[in-house]
Amino acid sequence: MVTSQAATGHGIRQATPFVLARRIVRGLARGGDVVACATLPGHARTALALATSPDACMRDLVGLLERDPMLAGAVLGTARSARYATGARPPATLRDAAMRLGLDGLRPLLLEAVAAAYVFTGPDRRIVAEIFEHSVRIAHLCQGIVRLVPPAAAGAPWQDPDIRCEAFACGLFHDVGRVVVHAALRSAGEVADAATARAVADVAHADAGALVAARWGLSPTVIEAVERHHGLLPELDRGGPCVWHAGHLVALAERISEHVDRHGVDALGDDADSWPLPWPSLLEDAHTAVRLARFVRSVVAP
Repeated sequence: MVTSQAATGHGIRQATPFVLARRIVRGLARGGDVVACATLPGHARTALALATSPDACMRDLVGLLERDPMLAGAVLGTARSARYATGARPPATLRDAAMRLGLDGLRPLLLEAVAAAYVFTGPDRRIVAEIFEHSVRIAHLCQGIVRLVPPAAAGAPWQDPDIRCEAFACGLFHDVGRVVVHAALRSAGEVADAATARAVADVAHADAGALVAARWGLSPTVIEAVERHHGLLPELDRGGPCVWHAGHLVALAERISEHVDRHGVDALGDDADSWPLPWPSLLEDAHTAVRLARFVRSVVAP
C-alpha cells in the first residue's frame, strides 16, 4: 500500500499499485510532463532518429556527434570499453572509433549514449542503473538474434528491414516505462516501499513506456516492442506466434536472459532442447545454436 500527501483536505490518501499505475499512465496520455525524461531535448531526439534510421549514413552520425561534445565523449568512452574495443589499442578519436566500428557498430553506441545521458537518469540511481544494465543486455541480445538467426526460421520477422535496423532500440527502450514510473512516484510525493514501487512499475511500465516513446518520435516498430513485449509472451509459450511482431523479439531476448540468470550461460548448448524455446525450428541447426550461444556469452560476460 502507498500513502500520498494529497492537497485535497482529506489528509493522507491510500492508493493501490493499480490506482497509482493508472494515474501515471493517464497523466502521460494527457500530455503532462510527469517526469523530466518524458520530454527529450531536440538534439537528443535528432540523435535517436538518426541512430534508428535505415537511411542514415556514417557522415550523418559522426557529424551529429562532432556537434555534441557530451554525446561524443560518451560514445568514445563506450567504444573503448571491453565490450566494444578491438585491436591492440583503444580508439584515440571519435573518427577512429567510427572507422573501426562501422555504421552498424556506431548506431548502438549512439543510442546507448543518448539513453544514458537523457533517459536512464533520476534520483533513484541504484534502481535506474539496474534497469539500464538490464536494458543494454536485452538490446544486445535483440541485435544478436536478428543477425545470427536465419530470417526464415519459424517465420521470424527480422526480414523486415525496420526490425533489423531497430532491434537494438527495441531492446534498449523496452523497459523505459519503469524509469518513468519510479520518477513519477517520487515527483508526485508518493511514499512507496521498493516492493510496491516495483508492483506499480509492473502494471504501468509497458503503457507508460509506449506513450513516452511516441512522444520522443520513435518509430511504430519500437513503440510496438515497448508496449507489447510482455503481452506477447503467451504466444511464445504456445509454440511460437503465427504473425511475428517486434514485441516478440524483445520477449524472446528476455526469455533467454532469464534462462541464463537461472541456469548459467553454459546451459545453452548446440541443440535446441537446451534453449528456453518452445519452437525448436527457431534454431534450425546446431551451427546457429553455437553461434548464438557464443554471442550470448559475450553479452552476459564481456
